[in-house]
Amino acid sequence: MHVHAQISTYRQQRTRLKEDTNMQPLVIKIVLIILLYSAPEEESPALPQARLVLLSGWTDIFSTESLTLRCELHGDSTQWQYTWYRDGQVISVHKETYTILSVTLADSGRYFCAGQYARRRLWSQTSNEFAIRVSALPKALLTLESNWTEIFTTESVTLRCGLQGDSAEWEYKWYRDQKEIQRYETGHKYRILSVTRSDTGQYTCRGQYRRRRVLSEMSNDISITVSALPKAVLTVESGWTEIFITENVTLRCGLQGDSAEWEYKWYKNNQEILKSGAGHQHTILSANPSDTGGYACRGQYRRRTHVSSEMSSTLQINVTALPKAVLTLESNWTEIFTTESVTLRCGLQGDSAEGEYKWYKDQQEIHRYEAGDKYRILSVTRSDTGQYTCRGQYRRRRVLSEMSNDISITVSALPKAVLTVESGWTEIFITENVTLRCDLQGDSAEWEYKWYRDGQEIPPYGPGDKYTITKATLSDSGGYTCRGQYRGRRRVLCEMSNDLPIKISVRPQAVLQVETEWIESLFTENLVLRCEVPESSAEWSYTWYRDGQPIAGYTGDRYTVMSGTGVYTCRGVMKKGPSVSWISEGLTAGNILLKRKVLVFVTGCIILCLIAIILGSLCLRLRHKPVQGPSASRASTRKQREQGTDILTTVTLYPDSAVEKSDPLYAFIEEDC
Repeated sequence: MHVHAQISTYRQQRTRLKEDTNMQPLVIKIVLIILLYSAPEEESPALPQARLVLLSGWTDIFSTESLTLRCELHGDSTQWQYTWYRDGQVISVHKETYTILSVTLADSGRYFCAGQYARRRLWSQTSNEFAIRVSALPKALLTLESNWTEIFTTESVTLRCGLQGDSAEWEYKWYRDQKEIQRYETGHKYRILSVTRSDTGQYTCRGQYRRRRVLSEMSNDISITVSALPKAVLTVESGWTEIFITENVTLRCGLQGDSAEWEYKWYKNNQEILKSGAGHQHTILSANPSDTGGYACRGQYRRRTHVSSEMSSTLQINVTALPKAVLTLESNWTEIFTTESVTLRCGLQGDSAEGEYKWYKDQQEIHRYEAGDKYRILSVTRSDTGQYTCRGQYRRRRVLSEMSNDISITVSALPKAVLTVESGWTEIFITENVTLRCDLQGDSAEWEYKWYRDGQEIPPYGPGDKYTITKATLSDSGGYTCRGQYRGRRRVLCEMSNDLPIKISVRPQAVLQVETEWIESLFTENLVLRCEVPESSAEWSYTWYRDGQPIAGYTGDRYTVMSGTGVYTCRGVMKKGPSVSWISEGLTAGNILLKRKVLVFVTGCIILCLIAIILGSLCLRLRHKPVQGPSASRASTRKQREQGTDILTTVTLYPDSAVEKSDPLYAFIEEDC
């Protein structure tokens, strides 16, 4: 404390002298400066010694571990900054603590530190050193002591985990499918005394350092597959268990997996018949009835003789005589039509699945046939007609059964339907009836009929081969076809008929008109009527009616009423069909003539009267028109009013009057008057 006080006093005096020199004359300033700097310097305190402390506790560490160092200085540590060195190189300017959260091999080296005073360039003495050595994490090595990874249930398995270096410093963790196995031994071996299917998985391990929580790298993986003990499956290579005398039969014992790793034992009626080590096949040569019996087998593992598979199921082998083939027809009819299918079946006494089959038509072998006991013709033709037989041939041996019975097949061509309309007309009107008929060649009694309009099936309106449209509507128009369907138990359809278009249209109405002119009505007692069906391109004849009764002998479009009265109507009859139009509206002949004559007479009188009135008006106008000028007329009129007298003005025509003689109107009036 005394040294620090003295240093502080000297500093205050030097500062005060420097301030006084700024206020004195130049000579005094120089003297004071000499005295000031000739004064002895104060004694500086010694630099502090930095001290390096290893907080993490050990200098030999593994990669991924953390390293923590602390640099300590006496006094107020907040006044110092810290510089950190590794192998003499600055690695950081930091606070008093230096931490590496996950070290690597590059972090190995000699670490020390030094402090720098925050207010001026003043360094402390360097600290002591720590030699840090970073080692790579050892990699665990997983091995399997039993040397096989595919094992069976109830067997045992032992895994061993090894580490490079001093493995005594390590404990071990075990994993299956990347999940830690909680139940494990502390040593470097993991044993499963009796494995189950749940022990199947991918095993790994790693070491854990005993003195601190450091884990080694994960080991390689070993996949353990635990399989249930396979069950032997006994089969017959030929595919049948019913064999015939003198035939050979081969039994095969199969196991799941690599069957090459297994040997086999064979049993007949629960008695072993072959020693262990036999192959997976057992052949009976030239079978006889004594070879009949129940056969079984099982596998024995070659590398682990204590492992045996489960016993196979028992396969019964029967040795019998050759069977006879029996030919049947599945469709139950021998007379069929083209495009139909036919199926023949060849059966053998016993298990027919044992054999293949040969087929014959008219005693000639059919080379194109399906394997198995059925012979199918999906779409027969006329050439398939014939007498069919068959026989069985057994697989892998040249044994033929006896020839079967024969079946005769007759193939007939499908009849073609012909569609006609009974009335002969395809254009009809609404509310009319039309009947279609579907004809088939041959015996049509065996057929039912299907009807179609524009390709869509429609329900029949009539029985048998006829289809009747009753009270036709516009929606019944379309292209009609038909086809036959066989009445028997099979769905046979004949060829589609021709397309017959039926056109349904609205029934037109006849129009009755009078052709006799108005003027002619004055001079004749006859009346000509005309009947027509407008907006129709068809050819029509006509039926005439008087008072609702048909007039015989008239079919033309005109009818002349000679005399008498009555209500006349007409209707059109289509020449190329039975269709008729609606009846026209009625006309009364006598009333028409009388009305026309009266109307013509009255009209003529009115016209003549109008002409006479017009001519009379024109004449009067021309006779009373004045000819004097306007001034004389006005003067005369004024004079007459003054004299109070009425004077009649005399009209005189002059050549230069208001009406010119060259005017056509003037000429007409002059001539008429």
